[in-house]
Parts: sequence; structure tokens; C-alpha cells
Amino acid sequence: MPLIVNLPIFAPTWISILSILVTIFMILLQPMTHRGFLVHFDKPRPVVWEKSPWNETMSVYLDDSGEFYVNGHHVTAKDLPERLKEQLGKRVSSIVYFEADARVRFSDAEYAMNTIQHLGAKLIWITPRTRKELNQEWPK
Repeated sequence: MPLIVNLPIFAPTWISILSILVTIFMILLQPMTHRGFLVHFDKPRPVVWEKSPWNETMSVYLDDSGEFYVNGHHVTAKDLPERLKEQLGKRVSSIVYFEADARVRFSDAEYAMNTIQHLGAKLIWITPRTRKELNQEWPK
């Protein structure tokens, strides 16, 4: 019967390899924490409605000087949450369309988006690219 000489090193070697693999997989497969904005990149498509269930949409616009407009009315940054809460309380739908000028600071846009989502409204962000696509005529 042959003599097994290096058997004691077999177990520590495999334990080391397996523990390295377990550590790598624990790091890679850990549950991801959700931070940031929920974004859906849907392709815009024309929708034909016979009659809208809501007479007026809710919109927030941020112009290039950093001024906020809620449904076309000027609002200061300080009064934005209160004005949005007031307007959302009057509506059946809690969808808010947000649009910002391409030259605004992102921190101002982020403040508006956080405010809208914090009030429980569904945020639809109309980016400059989306605005350009919406302004194009749809093929018939």
C-alpha cells in the first residue's frame, strides 16, 4: 500500500480556497440598498384619448434662473412644498410632471424632485431630450 505523505496539507488548502470563495460571493451577492430616484426609461409613444379623466395636469417647471413655477404660477423654493401639498390635495391624480431648463443646477432640480416624491406624488421627469422628442410630429 502506498504511503500518503501530503494528506494533512489537503484540508487546510481546500478550506482556504473555499473561505476565499465564500468571502467573494458574500461581498458580491449582498443585498443592494436602494438609494436615489426610481427611473423608468420608456419610449414615448402617442396615445389617443377620447376624453381625459383629469381636466388639468400638475406641473412643476424650473427655469434657467432657478425660479420654480407650479402650474404656471411663480413659487419660491421655500414655499414649494406647501404649494405642492395644497395643489395635490385638490386632485384625484397624484402625477406631477417636472421639467427643468437645461442650464439649471442639478441641486435645484434634485430639491424639486425630492419634494415631489416626499409628498407621495408620482414624478414624471421631462428631460430636454424628451421635450425635443415630444415636440416632433408623430407619423400617422
